[in-house]
Amino acid sequence: MNVEYFCPRCWSRLPADLRCCPACHANLSMLDHESYDEHLVRALWHPIAERATLAATILGQRGNGSAVGPLLHRYQEGADPYLVAAIARALIAIGTPKAHAALRLLERERSVIIRRAIEDARL
Repeated sequence: MNVEYFCPRCWSRLPADLRCCPACHANLSMLDHESYDEHLVRALWHPIAERATLAATILGQRGNGSAVGPLLHRYQEGADPYLVAAIARALIAIGTPKAHAALRLLERERSVIIRRAIEDARL
């Protein structure tokens, strides 16, 4: 099985041994100094949908109110309904007034997947 590596800044595919991204010139060793939450926020834009969804889920579990802005931004850029459902659950779990305000935008979605995720998370 081949392992795929991605630049955590621009998400270009990389060989495993690079320390500088040829696409965006990010110093990959400098990104090692970011906090776990910063890595999770960056992963909201990962090209593998399951990774982005997992990042949203973990941000919600961690309850970090500073993640509300990036979660809302990711939603506003357009995302598949499963990622939006994870974003909705994360906002409910975070529970701050800012998270509740952001959630009101997601409640307007017509997707059954998103609406059901919101209903289930509130139980």
